[in-house]
Amino acid sequence: EKANEVAMTALRIVARMKRDWIVAGRRPAGICAAALLIASRAHGFDRHNQDVTKVLRVCGLTVMNRVREFEATPSAALGLDEFHKRDIQEEADPPVFIKNRIREARARAVQENNVELLTSGALDNPHFKGNHAGRWRRPRALTERQSQYTEMYEQLETELKEDKLDTEMVDAAKREDLGIEDLRKRANPLCSFLRAEEGFEHRAPNGISTLHTQISYPRGINQRPVILPNQATAEELVKPAQKPEDKLNFEEWKKGVLEDADDEIDFLFRTDDEVRERE
Repeated sequence: EKANEVAMTALRIVARMKRDWIVAGRRPAGICAAALLIASRAHGFDRHNQDVTKVLRVCGLTVMNRVREFEATPSAALGLDEFHKRDIQEEADPPVFIKNRIREARARAVQENNVELLTSGALDNPHFKGNHAGRWRRPRALTERQSQYTEMYEQLETELKEDKLDTEMVDAAKREDLGIEDLRKRANPLCSFLRAEEGFEHRAPNGISTLHTQISYPRGINQRPVILPNQATAEELVKPAQKPEDKLNFEEWKKGVLEDADDEIDFLFRTDDEVRERE
């Protein structure tokens, strides 16, 4: 009986997650594991991450991320009985949307030199508590692998400079129009591996020094400086040429398909009713 109650609560949690945009873009295993973990704890069972990760074969960190995302929604503040009886009409913003808005707010505060806002805790990660929530303010030390990559890129760039200089010296010797010193002044790498913002239009502003630490300008997932909406380039502001929605004339498109592939095309585009009839 308890197992059935836990399953029904987990199904309701999954439905609520879907309504709050937590399911979008995520694998079902992580969603189901998080819903089962929350439901079992809500019914009084002492369960840990390992209890669901072993069964559903999903990473424990993934489960905790889904649980934290659900904790940030209004539904997480409801009791068990109230959660089953009450339906909150408002939808929560997608977790990625919230994360990007916080990152943009940090970037704007750094640009405006707003030390009070940066150190107030208002821009901390809502999924963490205590010192972990303000970890973004502390500078990140390079790992051993990152240091190796930086050294490798510097070596590659040096080799590219030398190769390009040697090529230009040979060409200049044939033409006899430039000296060696002139070539050394003009020597530039064919491409730069160091710091993405050097070859990028939006460069990261300097960080802010506080009493206890140095707060650097935030970066996105691609390790490039965060671009605020008012910093968009003319190319980025151009409207897409592709229509958001467009209808395909299937019969007209099918005329250009080989006759041997008609059956395969029909099989791919069968409706659910047609599939049931053939089964």
